[in-house]
Amino acid sequence: MKKRKLWATAGSEELRRRFFQLIADHQYPCNTNLQNKNIILHCTQAGGLGDVSHIFHCAETIRKNRPDADIDVLIQPETVTKERISSLFPVDRFKTQFFDNSDYFGSTAKFEDLSKKGYPIGIAVGLTTSGNCHYRNPHFRMVREYGFAFHPNTKESTLSMGLGGDEEGMNFPSIQPRTLTDITSDWLKGALNIHSPDDMAGYLRERKLYHMYMHNWTTQIASLYSVATLENQNNQSLDVFIPLEYSLKQYIDWGILNLDFFQKHKIGKLVRVTPEGTEVIHLGPGKEMRILSGSIPKADMEAIQQHSQPFFGCTGDLSFSEAVVLNKSPIYDAESFKKHFLNTLKNTAKERGYEHFARFIDLLQRQTVSEDGIYESPAIKPKKQGGWYGSEVAFHLGGLLSEPNSSNSIYTAKCIKALAPQLCSFGEEIARCYTPQLLEEAQALNSYLPENCNFDFRLIDMVNRGMYLKNYPDLIQVENQLWEKFNAGQITEKQVIESLSAAIENCTESSRNSSASDSPIPDESIVTTSSDEEMADTSSGSYQVKGLRFQK
Repeated sequence: MKKRKLWATAGSEELRRRFFQLIADHQYPCNTNLQNKNIILHCTQAGGLGDVSHIFHCAETIRKNRPDADIDVLIQPETVTKERISSLFPVDRFKTQFFDNSDYFGSTAKFEDLSKKGYPIGIAVGLTTSGNCHYRNPHFRMVREYGFAFHPNTKESTLSMGLGGDEEGMNFPSIQPRTLTDITSDWLKGALNIHSPDDMAGYLRERKLYHMYMHNWTTQIASLYSVATLENQNNQSLDVFIPLEYSLKQYIDWGILNLDFFQKHKIGKLVRVTPEGTEVIHLGPGKEMRILSGSIPKADMEAIQQHSQPFFGCTGDLSFSEAVVLNKSPIYDAESFKKHFLNTLKNTAKERGYEHFARFIDLLQRQTVSEDGIYESPAIKPKKQGGWYGSEVAFHLGGLLSEPNSSNSIYTAKCIKALAPQLCSFGEEIARCYTPQLLEEAQALNSYLPENCNFDFRLIDMVNRGMYLKNYPDLIQVENQLWEKFNAGQITEKQVIESLSAAIENCTESSRNSSASDSPIPDESIVTTSSDEEMADTSSGSYQVKGLRFQK
């Protein structure tokens, strides 16, 4: 991966982050002779399991590249039990501990005690909140939401994943080759009826398989419409793996599912297969569209992904990365809080000249803006009256069942009435965008991203830096001294690298000689530029390093 450079136009927070990325990129070597080589990886499981998957990917990557490292994995579950996480991830391969989300103060104390022994590295994914507060700044979830603070350079010890210039890149996982005969889930194996290679060959001749694993119900329905549109002239039956939460009848009764649209596109039968049973809706002449909805093991999901059509549904950064690794063309569940990721993805495509791909992402974003406009419309959204209303109310449909006459459900029903006609046209627009040119550009981007935006490189740089800071804590003061002088315009990027290199050598030399100097970096080793061509000298006198104090 190319070494990054600082942007002169970056904001103060972004510039600070780029500064610390720069010194991690260029300076800290892999030193296996350090005394303390403990690395603490931590994340909060919130919603899905993406961050947990990322943290174990990081652990495996560190073990592969730094087998001398002593790795702890710390996880704070929010919506999934630790038993469930333990059944899905290799917790026994690492020293894994869980925090009790209900015991805030106990967890805080435990976390701080553990973090004292090693260097912590957190996981963060760029998000945008409803309040327009962008989470791509270098705060990870444990610090941001729960107040854990344990290290002076907390802001710089986080893998902020994404494609932006101030982010480290993305996790592109290794995926083992699998076939549909490898599927172990009873309900899915029964639905596909594949027990041998011959069965699989026959299945792929007779049916087309689509992976559309997205969680937003509007994108789910639009993707069904887009598949029907794409396959309008095709006589093969269709299987769509998509987590529809409710029965087809309920979607029809709520006015969400437009049966006329399916008949128009030659779908004669809709079938929903789940672990609990099968539901059939007969529409008339035409092919079958079968919707597969249910929990399956990760290995089974990988088999579905590998044998699905190139048009590939994603609901988060991890499934997007899987689409890239499998060389698919992603349709992204473009929720509002993923605006930053989609913007950086679109900009990356534009920079590479992939205009069809950029326009496709723009279509997904425009639909999200349109949906948000409906959710927030004064004609639909009620005033707050002792409760909270927002897009999340209409985002989830469960209230229509549990409280059909509540104000929340009335609001959701109004949103559905306004949204449902849009989804038909949105599905057709998606299908029109899906051209050979889009697929070609998506596959070209799939080749570019793992080579240029893989956060594994950043992770190892961060591990090397973290070990140095843990063993030579005076370097924290050095880094901040250099940052203050750089931010003040007193030294250049090149001089930062030269000065830090001297400080690192000074620390290691002092350690070898078993004698500590008063300061690991003498004032004279920080070069101040006087060249008008490089940078104006704004120094007004001698520079003094102030002692750093941090409150926990």
